[in-house]
Amino acid sequence: MSEPLAQHLRRLRRTGRRADALALLDTACAQRPKDATLARWAWQHQAFWWEPVQGRTVRLRRRGPIDAALLRRCWGDRDFMQRFHRLAKPLPADDGALHEALLREYWAIPEESGALHWTIERQGRGCGFISVVEWSLPQRRAEFLIGLPEPEGWTAIEAAHLAIQWLAQRAAVERLSACFYANNLAAQRQAGHLGFETEGVLRGHFREPDGRRTDLHLAGLLLNLDFFRRTQALRQRLLGAEVAVKP
Repeated sequence: MSEPLAQHLRRLRRTGRRADALALLDTACAQRPKDATLARWAWQHQAFWWEPVQGRTVRLRRRGPIDAALLRRCWGDRDFMQRFHRLAKPLPADDGALHEALLREYWAIPEESGALHWTIERQGRGCGFISVVEWSLPQRRAEFLIGLPEPEGWTAIEAAHLAIQWLAQRAAVERLSACFYANNLAAQRQAGHLGFETEGVLRGHFREPDGRRTDLHLAGLLLNLDFFRRTQALRQRLLGAEVAVKP
């Protein structure tokens, strides 16, 4: 598929014309029904990628420019970032530049960015983030990150199950991985409760500012029928009506 078409689709999305981009792709798919790239792009332009994901008490919505203040507050919280993402790039100092970066992020499709970012909302207030990164569409796998600066009761576990269910049902993800800093024992325990299984340790993976090297713990989760059967009762309690997930 030509780069000019990809650029045109990006311009349409960046100006809020996702539906026009999808219409263009639908026409192209009708003309070239065996073109796998066109079909894949059309799938990634469907409305559901940008629609909020509503749970019982939590809502996930695509992170965008309206989250600039929350993002600055979280990135400025050293304790939070030590737990969430120590290697996160600094935010642009200029508010206009941050707005543009978040706009690009909001309208990106996974094939371009390899990521999807949600803001976690509870009672209409943004309280944290879920990020799906290192996304391989052909391999149907991605890395899962969740971070809330303040304890929010069951918010984190509900948001995580809401995202995992959506990723399996709508985005065809079959495997998630997660990485944890050695001293973040709470996150490792919570991941275990979600169903992630420990898979190994990267010894001395990070070099701290003071020169010490620290480990990174790895865990994985297969989003198969066994996982959804095991977690069915909890998800019904957290999310309400059960959503069927195909194997």
